Amino acid sequence: MHSREQYLAAQRGEYLRGNKRQKTRLLNEARKRTRLNRKVLIRKLAHVPAAGGEPQRRVRAAKYGVALKAPLAQVWELFDFPCGQRLAPILREQTEKLRACGGLQCSREMADLLQEISPKTIDRLLAREREVRCLQPHRRPPVHPLLYQRVPVKTAADWDRQEVGNLQLDYVLHCGRSTAGEYLPTFSATDIATGWWEGWPQSGNPPVRSPS
Repeated sequence: MHSREQYLAAQRGEYLRGNKRQKTRLLNEARKRTRLNRKVLIRKLAHVPAAGGEPQRRVRAAKYGVALKAPLAQVWELFDFPCGQRLAPILREQTEKLRACGGLQCSREMADLLQEISPKTIDRLLAREREVRCLQPHRRPPVHPLLYQRVPVKTAADWDRQEVGNLQLDYVLHCGRSTAGEYLPTFSATDIATGWWEGWPQSGNPPVRSPS
């Protein structure tokens, strides 16, 4: 390993001064001699080692920092703690509306970041908040692969928002954290294109009858 590092150190100067064709030739030769991956060789040859002997690594500046967590958690709580995949399209559509009506207090820069953030970054930033609130991650039940291929499945990002008639149906339980006792659930339907909502109250849990 020490001899390999010495060989790469000897080739580094020529690699940094060479053009594209020369760099390709040096990479091919270095790969035959060291048997390292091409990406690893590019990283070792393109960066000058620090004083400790390790190559210097570029540190990417954090785009979504701590300041974004507060407005993100506010919208997340407002829409009943959805996962990142569902919250991302909500942020793109509702951020400006919430700022206009005063439901969200954040700067213009933070609003732009909320509209650009990806679902994975949302889940990463809200992981600690989800742990503090003792919220379980949303898990999909296992689906047979053949059945999954036969049934068309669309996420919120795949909806055709220009065509009237695509409905999102939800069965809302107004029972808080416990389903015990009597409560009034609502069967709701929302048109994706227009936002028109209709709700029908359903009868609550009937009392359990003892067998006769």
